[in-house]
Amino acid sequence: MPIRRASRSLPQLLDVPRQAGIYLEDLFVKPAFRGKGIGRELLVHIARLAVERGCGRMEWSVLNWNEPSIGFYKSLGAIAKDEWTVYRLTGESLQTLASSNQKNLAKPGTDGTFPD
Repeated sequence: MPIRRASRSLPQLLDVPRQAGIYLEDLFVKPAFRGKGIGRELLVHIARLAVERGCGRMEWSVLNWNEPSIGFYKSLGAIAKDEWTVYRLTGESLQTLASSNQKNLAKPGTDGTFPD
């Protein structure tokens, strides 16, 4: 019996929600100004932008040892996405990948689905 691969859209393959989101790259409040509500107000502003733009989420990263920030984010109702792991390419590994040849990679069609 032949096995038929179901067509999937790029968001399904990447496990990405279909609704747009905002990714916050960096949020830094100088130590002298922490505990005064500045970080919260910055996040409130970004959350308002997300809602105004029809985004279904906002996301950011935090170092796992940064307990004060983790506690702060949890107090806002943020949930850690523990199933994700950050990967990074630098130096020689980055150069090697960049210089490698692409080989017969499937590309999604204009509708976002991959051919069978």
